[in-house]
Amino acid sequence: MASITLDNLITESGRRSGIGAAAEPLTRELLQLMTGGPGGLSAFLDRFRKAGMGNEVASFLGGRNEAPLPSKTVDTVIGEDTVANMARRVGVAPAAASTAIGFELPRLIGMLTPGGRVPSALPNDIQTFVKQPDHLRPVGVGLRADEQVAPVAMTTLHEAERPRSLMWLWALLALAVIGGLLWTLLGRNRAEAPVATTAPAVAPPAATTSQTTTTTTTAAPPAVASTVTALNQDLSQTVLNFPTGSAIIPAAAMPRLSEEAAKIKALPAGTVIEIGGHTDNTGNAAANMSLSQRRADAVRDALVKNGVDPAMLTARGYGQTKPVASNETPDGRMQNRRTEFSVATSRG
Repeated sequence: MASITLDNLITESGRRSGIGAAAEPLTRELLQLMTGGPGGLSAFLDRFRKAGMGNEVASFLGGRNEAPLPSKTVDTVIGEDTVANMARRVGVAPAAASTAIGFELPRLIGMLTPGGRVPSALPNDIQTFVKQPDHLRPVGVGLRADEQVAPVAMTTLHEAERPRSLMWLWALLALAVIGGLLWTLLGRNRAEAPVATTAPAVAPPAATTSQTTTTTTTAAPPAVASTVTALNQDLSQTVLNFPTGSAIIPAAAMPRLSEEAAKIKALPAGTVIEIGGHTDNTGNAAANMSLSQRRADAVRDALVKNGVDPAMLTARGYGQTKPVASNETPDGRMQNRRTEFSVATSRG
């Protein structure tokens, strides 16, 4: 199967259903549903056969019939809750998702069953499209190399992918932070005047429509600041590549988050850490904001499950509003898709 066929299907689906660029992550969600469960594609097709659609399924095999399925049929066979969850993860309305799925299903079944037979293994390009994050997907599968529909990673870069120049930059930044902390400690020891006991007023940040709890960054004791710096360095090396449009943390990232939880639990009482989720500027800004919040919430939930006091953690999605690099290049966009820890105080 030529990969361009999948490209064209995604483009046409986005146009017909009105979901535009969100058709790409929705297609990935749909292919995962069709092929990723017990029994694979055969078990998925059995759903339709059990719903009395055996003739329709037979006509879809090999691409003989590509007539779209009604949205009501999609909701009935796949399940309204399943469709709604898929829609939520990619940031579209459930009705629009049902329309897109109904258009794509017959065509995807045809692509996956050349000659009218259900294969024992999926084509390589489909496997690559389903499994790989957007920034690792080869040219010609789903998107062009210079495109990215929805943010796919909360971390900055894989260590193996990070250019050497960036690795040196991180090392220099770490040294600068450590040097600053040492200078602050020495300065405090030399100071003759007593330290003021009243904390300086901190201006609240600008309100955002997607955040219900406002947090403000506050000055932290050197030991706390040092720990937070180490957490961010660890996080930059952690593989936290979410499936496109998804806020489910990959199982491979859980051991590292367990280690970070132990470090956070060791911080002094009263410390509050903000988990900030960030995306690049591609896709819909409102969907990016929502996705970054859900991913920050997911990291917070994982840390709480590892024993961190919920009162020590806040989660905030910033979407595309706080880039650390240019969004004009693939490398810059990868840097902007990240998660950061910072010291914060809850203001309710």
